[in-house]
Amino acid sequence: MSSGSDDKACAYVLPEVLDIGVAPSLKEGLIEVGSETDQITVDGSKVERVSTPGVQVLAAAARDFAAEGRSFQLRDASQSLVFAFEDLGLAEDLKRWSSH
Repeated sequence: MSSGSDDKACAYVLPEVLDIGVAPSLKEGLIEVGSETDQITVDGSKVERVSTPGVQVLAAAARDFAAEGRSFQLRDASQSLVFAFEDLGLAEDLKRWSSH
């Protein structure tokens, strides 16, 4: 995981594994990066394995950003990440976050 920032936008690269073991650190990382910006871009290209808790953390972060009037974008979602969202019935959410 890594992050970088400028005045307005910030990128956050997801790890290869998004499961229950990394969900707490993912949440903390998104909170930390999110506190620095009005706009976050999450890079999902490296994700190889994902389970429900990882998707839940991403969904909660996107919901929180939207509630605060800030932008959340998920770009370059790996096939594993796409399948996980589809399996959970969240394909439309993924499309919405990818279309900004």
